[in-house]
Amino acid sequence: MDEQQTSIENMSDTLMEALQRNLQENNLKNVTSIYSEFVVDGVDPEDNDYKFLFIPNFTLTSVCNDEDNDSWFEDV
Repeated sequence: MDEQQTSIENMSDTLMEALQRNLQENNLKNVTSIYSEFVVDGVDPEDNDYKFLFIPNFTLTSVCNDEDNDSWFEDV
């Protein structure tokens, strides 16, 4: 299984656990919100030929965060 499929399954599992927990606690507004985060226009992406969009993981790249170098503020 590749990293993208693992991410999709983790997201699905996390949302399902949150949905079930809120359903047990009768938090129906939360249940509706959680459901709408995953099922869009009535389509469950796991039941369809759905493509998830992945962007590069920038958290794994090294970023210069030198407080003495504020040159990245020049255009702000």
